[in-house]
Amino acid sequence: MKANDRESVGPHGLEFTRMGLGGTAFGNLYSAIDEAEAMELVRAAKGCGVRYFDTAPLYGYGLSE
Repeated sequence: MKANDRESVGPHGLEFTRMGLGGTAFGNLYSAIDEAEAMELVRAAKGCGVRYFDTAPLYGYGLSE
C-alpha cells in the first residue's frame, strides 16, 4: 500500500487515502510532543500523499486538534 492510495466510500464518490495519520500522539497520549515536531510530522505525512487525518476533541482534551 502506498500512502496516497485512495478508497471510495458511499454513493457520492467521497474518497480518502487508505493510509491515515492518527492524532493521539498530538494529544500527548504516551509522552509530550513539541508543537513544532507535531507540525513537521503532519507536513511530512501530507508530503507523502496522506489526506486522512484522525483527531478528536478527546485526544489530549482537545490538544490534538
